Formats: sequence, structure tokens, C-alpha cells
Amino acid sequence: MMNKRFLCLVLLPVLAAAFVFGGGARDASGSQKLTEIVVWTNDGHNKTDYEAAVAAFNAADGLGPKNGIKLTYTVYGGDYWNAVDVAAQTGELPYIYKTNQRLPQHVAQGIVLPYEELPSYSAKINRYRQYQYEGITSFGGKIYALDVMGTAYSSMAYNKDLLKAAGFDAPPETWAEFERVVIAESRVDSGKKFGMAIPLGYVNYHENFIDRVFAPSYGKYFWDFTRGRFVFSEFTEFFEMINRITKAGGMYPGIENLNDDTFRAQFAEGNIGFILVNPSYNVGVLYDQFPAKIDWGVAPIPVKDTAKSYNPSAGGASYYSINVKAKKDGVLQQVQTVLDFLTNDDLIADMFTTGKNIPLLPEIAAKAKPSDRPQWNDTALYNANAVIRPPRAEYDVQVEGDTIYTVFSKILLGQTAPGPALQDLDRRYNAAYDQGVRQGKINAGKYNDPKVEQLFSKK
Repeated sequence: MMNKRFLCLVLLPVLAAAFVFGGGARDASGSQKLTEIVVWTNDGHNKTDYEAAVAAFNAADGLGPKNGIKLTYTVYGGDYWNAVDVAAQTGELPYIYKTNQRLPQHVAQGIVLPYEELPSYSAKINRYRQYQYEGITSFGGKIYALDVMGTAYSSMAYNKDLLKAAGFDAPPETWAEFERVVIAESRVDSGKKFGMAIPLGYVNYHENFIDRVFAPSYGKYFWDFTRGRFVFSEFTEFFEMINRITKAGGMYPGIENLNDDTFRAQFAEGNIGFILVNPSYNVGVLYDQFPAKIDWGVAPIPVKDTAKSYNPSAGGASYYSINVKAKKDGVLQQVQTVLDFLTNDDLIADMFTTGKNIPLLPEIAAKAKPSDRPQWNDTALYNANAVIRPPRAEYDVQVEGDTIYTVFSKILLGQTAPGPALQDLDRRYNAAYDQGVRQGKINAGKYNDPKVEQLFSKK
């Protein structure tokens, strides 16, 4: 049975949303009533920036009242997707909400409206079109969530104090150097400090902490968009390196129970030398959520061979979608005004300066003032020409046996040898993919796109 307190927390914003579906009528005094437009998100990292902006929007002389709008911006915590699911089932989603991984489902269910149906949004759609991917923000050629800000996966974070104590003056640039440094750091204070960790308890570790490592070394993900094949076995060397590091005592113990927050907290305490792939939002985490007690910096992710490296990886971050009720209730113009406000250049540039998000458009980042957090500025610098990861076939295949997540975990825990396990993963996933294509369950054209690997090549 659902916890009553949780049900209350979920339904209160839902009930609040029920009041938004009104028009621009006048009250008894003759004053114009404001149409309330509610926005839901789970972006806690930029909450204060948006709250300040929304307060200005709603001020007596602000953009909101001038357009007959009251904007209510609601930020959820870990219960966000539960709230979205409940509201979707009851038909009580707000006019605007962040969809991310729920978007394909909501498009199929007819819950969200294409951006093309906004009164006059074609210019903005075209401006950001190159950053929208079929199967992520667009479906059937129409855009259902316009992404304007991204997450950089272009750097690693490193403990400067531990690096120096281990006898090194600069962070490693290659995998071979990384291996030596990590092992050396773990001998500085044996049993207390360790060179690295991989949080296997984090549900997306295989994407954020493994797949993103491969991009600058190989110019591809573990799905090859040019060949249309899974290529896990091509990265055997990386897993062999990690196994050697573990055997030499360089890996933080108990990684099978380590989640992302615990990992970052231990790094902030100075007990871990490297976060091998450091998402850009970690900068805020290591200043605000787990303030670092060490001198730390960021550097490019080490590559297998510096003579043959590629552009890094990036991800989208701001998937606002439009509830179809907005059209039914005749408030598309108000919704467009709010969306324009939430994604305007100045606000996006300000959030770059405060170290919260990286603009997808280079011209916005170029005009933004630098952050007072040097790690953020360096992260953005290393993110130049980063490739946003498109949808991959792994989410459509129905594979028998261990999943990617399980196989990677077994390898990293030393329970199976990398080479045979990754070859078997290739065989099973490619067989499942081919079967799905034959049965018409998978559209091969959706995942065969040679330009993805072309984008990785440095000009």
C-alpha cells in the first residue's frame, strides 16, 4: 500500500495543477485574472536560479502580469517520476513538465503536444534543430521536448593533494599513466585512500562511468552507429586495465554497494583520487551538496593514445514538454510565453555563469560571463565539439541472459574475464537486435547513422 505521507506529497502539486486550467476572466473587482501556468521539474541543481527568475517574472511589473500569466515553478526531489506517473494516470499533469526518459511513452500515449503546434515557435525550433534527436526529443519528425542546455561528460575530476602526495605534478593524459597514478595514490595512505572508484550501486554507472570513457579514445559508444552493431568487445583493454588496478589495491573497496552520492562524498572528503568521468553537474555538487575539503581540479578524460583521440561525449539536460491540455484549454500562447522565458538566452547564459548548465548553442556560452568556479570553466572548455549521444538499440532489444549492467559488474568485480564476457555480450545483443529487426519490432534506420561517428572526429 502506498505510504499516506508520500501520496499527499504527490497529490498536492497535482491538485494545485487542477487550478491552472482556467482562462483570462475578470474577478468581481474587474481586475483581470491571471492564467496560472504550472511547471514541474526535478532540476534541483539550478533551483535557486529559476526561483529568482520566476519571482521577477511574477512581479507586478514583470513579464507574467503583462501577459496575463502567473507562473508556478515546482521542483521535486527523488519522488519526481512517481509524481509524473501518478499525474499521467489521473490526467493531472501540468501544462509544462520535464519528461526525459518518460517522453517516448508519453508521445505514444498522446499526452504531449508537438512544439510545432505553438503559435509562433518555428524560429526557435530551427535554431535548436541540430541538437534534437529522433527517439530522444523528436518522434516522427516532430519535436516534443526542445533541448537547449546540456550536460558535459568531457572531463575527470582529480584530487590535487593526493596527486602531489603520490609524486605527480600533472593529471594523467593516457590510460597507461592513469593506471600508474591510481595505484601510486592508493599507497600514500594504504587502506584509507584509493586512486579511483566506480559506483556499481548507481543504476546508470555503465553509461556515465564506462560508456563515456570510450568516446574520446575510440570515437564511438558501445553501439556503433556506422555499422549498426554492438561492439562491447572493442573495449576489452579498458576493462583489463581496471582489473589490474583493482588487483593492485587501487580501487575503492565495496564498489558493488557504492552509489553516486556516496562516491562523490568520499571524493569530497579526499579519500578517492579520481572521478574518471565527471559530469558537469558534479561541479555544483562538490561546491554545494558535498563541499570538497580538498584542492581539486578537472582535466580531460585520459585516452588510450594521445596521437589518436576524439571529441568527448555530452548529454541533453532540459526536456520540457507540453501537455495536450494546453491546446484543449486554449492557453498555447501563454505556454509559449513561459517556455520562451524559461529558455531565453540571458537566463541560460546566467546559469552558465553560476555553474549550473552548459548552453547547447556556442554563441550563448561565448557571451556568458565566466563562472567564479574554475572547474566549471575548464569543464566547458573541454566540452568543445562534444557529441550528444543519440538513442541506442540497447533499449529496444529483448536479450536473454545477463544484461550489459550485470556483465560489466561481474567483470569489474573480477567474477569473469573481460574478453570472453564482452564477446558473448556482442553475440547475444547483436542476435537479439537482428531478431527484432526481422520481426519488425526494431527500425534499423533509427540506429544506423554514420554521421554520429563522423562528429567524433576532430577537425
